[in-house]
Amino acid sequence: MGNPKISVIIPLYNHEKYIKEAIFSVLEQTSSDFELIIINDGSTDKSEEVVKSIKDDRIKYYYQENQGAHNTINRGIQLARGKYVSILNSDDVYYKNRFEEALKVLESDSSIRAVFSHMEFIDEKGDFIRFSRGAEDNWKDKNEGTSFKGKNDVVIDLLAGNFLMTTSNLFCRRSVFKDIGYFSNLRYTHDYDFFLRLCSHYKTYIMDIPLLKYRMHNLNTIKNNEAEVSFEVGLILANFFLNYDKENIFEDEVHNYNTMLKLFNSVNTYNADKMIMVLLIYATRNNLWKERLFKDLTQDTENSFRKICVDSFKARIDQRKALEELNERLVRAREELRKSYSYRLGRVITWPLRKVLGTE
Repeated sequence: MGNPKISVIIPLYNHEKYIKEAIFSVLEQTSSDFELIIINDGSTDKSEEVVKSIKDDRIKYYYQENQGAHNTINRGIQLARGKYVSILNSDDVYYKNRFEEALKVLESDSSIRAVFSHMEFIDEKGDFIRFSRGAEDNWKDKNEGTSFKGKNDVVIDLLAGNFLMTTSNLFCRRSVFKDIGYFSNLRYTHDYDFFLRLCSHYKTYIMDIPLLKYRMHNLNTIKNNEAEVSFEVGLILANFFLNYDKENIFEDEVHNYNTMLKLFNSVNTYNADKMIMVLLIYATRNNLWKERLFKDLTQDTENSFRKICVDSFKARIDQRKALEELNERLVRAREELRKSYSYRLGRVITWPLRKVLGTE
């Protein structure tokens, strides 16, 4: 028996509520030539029982002690035998024709190395929230004259924010991992780092139809620690600007202050501006720093520079949340005051009428 055309990887962690739906969204694809590699990353709930209750020869199940999403996905890629690789997080859901549509693109153009799609956001019950159409949310409040809105360049769109959202949105040729490496040791933003590397090296394609349901719920990893997310994004962007040929971004741009203005209004640093500046200064002064910065700061969580950055982000986030809570209390107080005033005013106005009618 030959190798399957597609290797599907599900990194599973504590999603007993969602894993069955995720698995069946793979098994019920209109293109059926695939293997399904499920790696249980140390779940402590009944996820394993759910998986083992589903009988299908295409499923290959593995268990490991908890190692994090990026390590789990990397193991799945190493186990993969297919020409193409597709990743599905254990709480997300594929549309039934996702593989069919992705294969149409990749098999009709050999220069395209990976495809993504628009998405449907769903809640924890699977109910519709909204659609996400490419990078349009990144540019909603931007102006084409003062930003790179409308340039339709996937790398620039990513610099404005990770609109591809999730590893579940990746369908690619397996060869790309040999060429640009695997997912980096980042807890929250390994997808963003990989997408930037992938899209800056190769031609990719975004299918303009929703083919993935991305589930929003309280256990979404990226919601757990905004300060750590900001740190990882700062690290990714600094590393990107150090190592990527920036001429590719501006190849059709006139190098002037207006281009600088566009870049200023386009890049989303998640409040990591100062951190990025420090990393760029030190890395450009010393090639050794340039080579080791990314590795050191992803692996050493006790690094003093990392800790002061995260603490700074946390203080700013806490301050923002405190102001938001204060504003919400003021809005509620104003509404209560308005209702109270309207009630008292109503009594004053209607009192004479009630007197006449004898109801007072």
